Amino acid sequence: MDFTQVLILVFAIFYIGFIIYTRKGGNFKEFSVANRNIGGFLVFATICATYIGPAMTLGFSRDGASNGYSLILLSCISTLGLFLGGWIFAARIREKFSDAYSIGDVIAHKSTHNHPAVKVTVGFFSLLMLGSIFIVISYAGGELINNIFGFSKIWSIAIMTSIVILYSAFGGIRATIQTDAIQFVNFIVIIPLLALIIFFRDDFSFSSYLSQSSAKAETVFNSMNGMAIFGTVFFWFITSTGLDAALVGRFLSSEKPKIAKRSTMWASIFLLFWTILMVFIGDAGQMLLPDLEVSDQSLLIIAKAFLPEVFYGIFIIAMIGVVMSTQDSALNTSCILFSEDIAGGLKPNMTDKQKLLTAKLITVVLGIAAILIAGLLTSVLQSIIFILSHSITVLLPITVFSVLVKNPNWKSAIPTMMAGLMSQLLWENFVDSALPSTLIGLACGSLVYFVLHKSLKPA
Repeated sequence: MDFTQVLILVFAIFYIGFIIYTRKGGNFKEFSVANRNIGGFLVFATICATYIGPAMTLGFSRDGASNGYSLILLSCISTLGLFLGGWIFAARIREKFSDAYSIGDVIAHKSTHNHPAVKVTVGFFSLLMLGSIFIVISYAGGELINNIFGFSKIWSIAIMTSIVILYSAFGGIRATIQTDAIQFVNFIVIIPLLALIIFFRDDFSFSSYLSQSSAKAETVFNSMNGMAIFGTVFFWFITSTGLDAALVGRFLSSEKPKIAKRSTMWASIFLLFWTILMVFIGDAGQMLLPDLEVSDQSLLIIAKAFLPEVFYGIFIIAMIGVVMSTQDSALNTSCILFSEDIAGGLKPNMTDKQKLLTAKLITVVLGIAAILIAGLLTSVLQSIIFILSHSITVLLPITVFSVLVKNPNWKSAIPTMMAGLMSQLLWENFVDSALPSTLIGLACGSLVYFVLHKSLKPA
């Protein structure tokens, strides 16, 4: 057993001890929103850790190696989206829905679209999205364990996912947020260190790096027409507003409305810095290692080439934390969605104890299902991407309207969600146009809501 493997085992023992230490009893409110007393740093750290998954590490470094700094320009749009989402919506959600436990509670709140059918529908689509993310991240985590220890694919996935199941089931969202904070501190130390080591190497030339990165970015943008650029920019903006089930859960868990607002705005700025960091590592690493094959493994190869052994071990622990921080967020939010929105919507008289037991049971069931599904063929990823890209048109308009519109009628909610999804599907399959289908779905859903809101009396 080498040094890196020993270090990871020590880290795992520490994690299990931390899980036991942070384990909380209590009710469904503690499990789902941590009694609404999470402070500013923890909210900031968990938002950052939730976003910084394999896509924003392995994926962004790979993209930097291939496309230069073009991704940084798009990340500025993403930063703007999350900044505005925090500024406009975070505090309002925390204040207006101070008794809510989930995104379904927000959209089907007594002051908004107050009906069990709305709550169940929102819960279903949100669970489909987050369950898909959880499967993908479980697969990515298994690949990481497989590369380190050489275990089989299914056992690697099972080991990583079982740890997340353990602390998510026993600790609820508080344990998830606290472990996110530890993981966040870990990877914001070691990964910038890798960038500094590369930057100060004798064989690194910043002017050569800028020239190479500019050439790659220019090639990317020259290959895209105006509509393609608009569609890409629009998609990055609209998917980064923070109005999804996971971040809404963080808003509801925050101690005060202003904490939700400020933490989200600061997180948006940090994530821009993170994108610059990962693109630089991938691009500069590829310049210093000209034989490097650009892939999802590029970051691991670059780290092994430039970090001393002890720091490489810490780096691998940081990468495990990157995977787990997104994985635990998806799992915890998924089980809350099932218990509160789907089960609670179908059976409104469920007791607090029944919701808590259901959430813990579903945590285990979803975890086992993810292990089995993620161990299958990777072709499932295409359907995952499809689900994620279409969940936006279903959930974003109705979430915005729930926060901003006064005296809505519940009958406007489900038609809005269905109109957004169906118009997007029809546009993609039957209309030959470069206009983004996401834009069409959002516009049609919003139009349907506006018409119904004006024509229906308040419920």
